[in-house]
Amino acid sequence: MRGRDLVAGERLSSVFVPEVVHTMGSEQTQTVLAAHGLTKEYAPGRAAIAEVTLRFGRGDFVAVIGPSGAGKSTLLRCLNLLIRPTRGRVELLDRDITESSGGRLREVRGQVGMVFQGFNLVRRLSVLENVLAGRLRFARGPVRRFAGVLRLFPRSEREIAFACLEKVGIAEQAFKRADQLSGGQQQRVAIARVLAQEPRVILADEPIASLDPESARGVMRTLRAIHDTKGIPVIVNLHQVDVAREFGSRIVGMNAGRVCVDAAVDRVTAEDVERVYTRGASGTGEPRGDSAEPRLVSTGGAGGADGTGGKTEAVQRVAMAGGGRS
Repeated sequence: MRGRDLVAGERLSSVFVPEVVHTMGSEQTQTVLAAHGLTKEYAPGRAAIAEVTLRFGRGDFVAVIGPSGAGKSTLLRCLNLLIRPTRGRVELLDRDITESSGGRLREVRGQVGMVFQGFNLVRRLSVLENVLAGRLRFARGPVRRFAGVLRLFPRSEREIAFACLEKVGIAEQAFKRADQLSGGQQQRVAIARVLAQEPRVILADEPIASLDPESARGVMRTLRAIHDTKGIPVIVNLHQVDVAREFGSRIVGMNAGRVCVDAAVDRVTAEDVERVYTRGASGTGEPRGDSAEPRLVSTGGAGGADGTGGKTEAVQRVAMAGGGRS
């Protein structure tokens, strides 16, 4: 099948998920994914995350920030059950999925799309074939699954995969091997593969950490566009506070495994970010609910734990930056 065969005639958008018209109604505030008291201990008494409670709705583009070791990656991996929380529960569309296993676990992971820092592409396969892997969750019965393993996808599935590549602006690379692409292009292929899953929510674990600034912003623009046009909530771990402010609608700050800041991006102050990056500061996360009000968890005291009150480079960038997207 040639690329021109796909784009001739009827536009591919008609076979893909229809665009979402945004409103300010209850759909935008409906909770899609929630964590309730999540704790993950890798050893007794040593929690990577502790008592994390958060809610994510369709209107959320959430940037999770925090120093290395704060628990950001552990949180995302608990949310899609790549690792099991020690305590607490995870809900998807108001259903408890914490103990899911077998076919139910595969269904959950299909609905909770994951974008990894390392792309996780099959390098020797074509770009289009990598995206088609996202369609495997819809394969029903042994014949369909076996055909998928042999990369024998029907035309309708290939059209959907190509539409996903169009959505992330990389359709012209469809028939190249994945290892022939740049890092930024590979990450967009990974995002297209997640789109092909038709997820209810997208998690992205430091998706721009290994990219140059221009490619990084291209990836963030792609994620933001998907959120804006399709109404899919996005939760992304970031180290770059300025990028979090530029693209996020909400910032969650983590320190020592706990949520210490949870607020709309334009309400996050330099002092809030200082709290996130101060050694030893921590708080207790609370559900955001449907309120637009910030949830800032007091850690007691105005300065850093060392009493200096000095701002990190990240804090200085926030102090200089303007308001974020809302």
